[in-house]
Amino acid sequence: MSGRIVGALVRAALVIVAIALPGLILPYENDDFSLLMTLVALFMGGLTFVEYVAVAPGLIEFRFAPLYNAMRFATLVLMLALTSFTVLAQIDAQAGTGAVRDLGARLGSVLDVPLSPLRSLLRILPASADPAQAELLRQGGALVLVSGVAMIGLLCALMRWTHWPGVGFNLWTNMPTFYSADDSALARRLRRDALVSVVLALALPYLLPEIARQLSHFLATAAPWSTLSLIWTVVAWAFLPAGLFMRGMAILRAARQIERSCRETSEQDGVPA
Repeated sequence: MSGRIVGALVRAALVIVAIALPGLILPYENDDFSLLMTLVALFMGGLTFVEYVAVAPGLIEFRFAPLYNAMRFATLVLMLALTSFTVLAQIDAQAGTGAVRDLGARLGSVLDVPLSPLRSLLRILPASADPAQAELLRQGGALVLVSGVAMIGLLCALMRWTHWPGVGFNLWTNMPTFYSADDSALARRLRRDALVSVVLALALPYLLPEIARQLSHFLATAAPWSTLSLIWTVVAWAFLPAGLFMRGMAILRAARQIERSCRETSEQDGVPA
C-alpha cells in the first residue's frame, strides 16, 4: 500500500513539473493563461495520483505499461522543452539556446512547403499577427513535428526489440473498457480501434488548426498571444497526433499478442488455427 502511494505521488509530481516546464524555463508571466495552466497542472497531477493509487483500473489506458507511458511522457517533455528554448532564445540572446532556435529555423525552411502539416499550423495566426510570433510558430512547429516523428520511430523500435507488451501484459488492468471473454472478437475490436487512432493521428495536424481558426471566427476573439499560449498551441498540435499514433501502435501490438495466444491455444487443443 505504501509503495503504491509513493509511486502515485512520484507520477503526480512528474506530471505537474512537466506541465509547468515552460513556466520554469521562461520568465514569469502574470496573465490569465499562466493561471489556467497552473490549475491544469494541479488537476492533472491530482488525477494521476487518484488513478495510480487506486487498486482497480480507472480512466487511464495502459496504466501498467512502463515503456509506452515513459515514451509518451518523454515526448511531451521533449516538445515542451524544445519549444520553450526556442522562445527563450528570442527573448534572451544570452540564454545559450540559440542552437535550438537555429535548428528550428533550418527545419522550418525545409518543412514549410505546400500541403505540409507545418503550413497548416501557420494558418492559425491572423494576417495581422506579429511576424516574430509567426516565425516562432514556424520554428517551434518544425521542432515538435520532427521530434514527434522521431519518438514514434524510437517507440516502434523499442517495442520490437523488447517484444512489447510481453507475456505478463494484463489487458484488463491496462485497457478495462476493451476486456472481453471472446479473444477473437476482442482482437478484431482492438485492430479497428488501432486503425481509427492512426488515421485520426494523421488527420489531426491538418484538422486542429482549421478547427481553431473556425472557433476564433465564431467567438470573434482577437486577444494577443502570450508566449505560454503559443507554446501550448504548438505542443498540443504535435503531441495529440503523436500520442494517438503511439496509442494505435500499442493497441495493435496487444491485438497481435491476443491473436498469437489464440493460435497457440488452438494448436494445443488440436484445433486448426
